[in-house]
Amino acid sequence: MGRGRKPANPLVLLQQEAEKWRVISDVERAVEMLEAEKNMDALIPEVRMNVGMAASFARGVEDVAAVEGRIAGFRGRARALGCPKFGASSHIARVILKVMEYDPGIRAAINLKYSPDIIEACRKAGFIVAGFDRKEEPEDVRSVEGRSLQWGVEQAIQKAMRVPDVIYDEGGYGKEGMVRVLAQTATEAVEKVLRIKSQLKL
Repeated sequence: MGRGRKPANPLVLLQQEAEKWRVISDVERAVEMLEAEKNMDALIPEVRMNVGMAASFARGVEDVAAVEGRIAGFRGRARALGCPKFGASSHIARVILKVMEYDPGIRAAINLKYSPDIIEACRKAGFIVAGFDRKEEPEDVRSVEGRSLQWGVEQAIQKAMRVPDVIYDEGGYGKEGMVRVLAQTATEAVEKVLRIKSQLKL
């Protein structure tokens, strides 16, 4: 063999496409689980809910699948307004990508509305919970689009000294308070949400 560059693995693209299909399938199943549950609207924020999952090789928003159009409340139930798609949500993707810098195994998240009762339910369910305060956000962070959430995730992880199950904030000027449930897969994230919901006795 010569000293030239080694040939790229011709199976890499095929393997990545297969993994992306598995990710989409898991998000689809997570949506089905949410839609089957009664009284889910009590957990859905005004900006609506989303559930997302990243591929293991994720480097950007385009490698994270979420529900296009998000998930709304309708007659007490959750209803997806679109289908799972890669690149569908920069918000949920930024959370997942930042978390993966600390723990690559945690590749999924779902957002819920914030309330003290929901945070108490998270703790009663046995989850590790950590928050961040938007009032403490540095001006140089606030001025950069998309940086606020990354900063908040870092703050929560540092407080917990690990990636917690739940990261929350109480909101701020023009920002709705939010709870983010983290997990290895989208379906596991929904399973955690259902445990939280059971503590609320809705």
